[in-house]
Amino acid sequence: MWKTDINGDRILKVGFTIFLLFAIITFFTYQYLLMSVFLLFLLFIQLDDFYLRKVPDSLKLKNQIKKEKLNPGDLESWKLVFENHRLPILNGQILVQFDENVIPMQGDYHSIQSLVELTIPFSILPNQRKEIEIPIEAVERGISKLRKIEVTVNGLLGGGSVLLEYAHILRSEILVYPARNTIHQHQDKEKNMSGLFSIPASLFEDPLQPIGTRDYTSSDSFQHIHWKASARMSQLQTKVFAKTTQRSWMIALNISDGYSISNELELMIRQCAQLIDHAFKNGIPFALVVNIRSFGQAPYFSLGLGEGQKQWQRALEMLAMISQQSFTIPFSSLLSHQLGSHIQVSSLICFGEVAEKSKAGLTSFHQKGIEVYCVKNDNGQGAIIPWNTSAVV
Repeated sequence: MWKTDINGDRILKVGFTIFLLFAIITFFTYQYLLMSVFLLFLLFIQLDDFYLRKVPDSLKLKNQIKKEKLNPGDLESWKLVFENHRLPILNGQILVQFDENVIPMQGDYHSIQSLVELTIPFSILPNQRKEIEIPIEAVERGISKLRKIEVTVNGLLGGGSVLLEYAHILRSEILVYPARNTIHQHQDKEKNMSGLFSIPASLFEDPLQPIGTRDYTSSDSFQHIHWKASARMSQLQTKVFAKTTQRSWMIALNISDGYSISNELELMIRQCAQLIDHAFKNGIPFALVVNIRSFGQAPYFSLGLGEGQKQWQRALEMLAMISQQSFTIPFSSLLSHQLGSHIQVSSLICFGEVAEKSKAGLTSFHQKGIEVYCVKNDNGQGAIIPWNTSAVV
């Protein structure tokens, strides 16, 4: 369970050798009282060495699974559960290291290369179970994981110590959703496209969703006759279908700017999160694509068309995982792949730079009857502008 490193081990060995030599000298010079003192020191040194070597076997850390999802400003806590079986630990310290997406609410800590290190005092008696809570606050989007736990145990004589580093992967993590930035939205049209989502006043009917029957009229299609219901009613009955339309978005996020990551990455992610909130609250189905290289059915981050709380949660998780170290693909390649996937949406909303190679893809979406919008930023203020009036970005 622990990787161990005994500090001061050399001092203990040197001290043991010196006291052993003095004990031998006092034995041959018949100074038995002084010899007994030296033997007592030898016993203490041996006990200290035994203690430092056996503490790792006595102390156990319960590696509990913890997965929390927070918004910036939310409060939570890391929980460390220790079990001690035989030897007491009276003057120890725990060092905890985790990603700086969350910060401790109390105690002295410092940041090293995007990691937070916090040191807290620690003591535990034999046959005791102890739970330590570290209050934290979510401050920045991303995933914060417990990266390292070290326990320093001082020896009984204070001359040495043992460092215990947990040897397994820690299974606690906290995902912090993006913060939100206001974005002004252009009024979306409800496109008259036969789609997947039921709307009572739609112009289209979904033949896969019969919801009842009614009396047959001469204008009804012969193939829509419900024969079983007609036989039961002794009169021709026509199937009644759920009315459907498609008012849905594809949100496309281009995080690259030439050959590097855009300087407006955080702003785009916050605006995109705000737009996703709007879609969720208003029941608008949406898909999300990001030009980050991935290995799967699509060669980039992709969330298929859907709606509801699970879709909203998955989209925010995807945004939270974007980092400055992400590998990207050309935005034009993403658009071409989406054109070939035949996804049915009423609007395409693009974040980020639209380079010359990407304009042909946006034009193709527009020619397919899909409204194309681009998000323009001016001094941190975002607005969704129709593609055909966006000064050909």
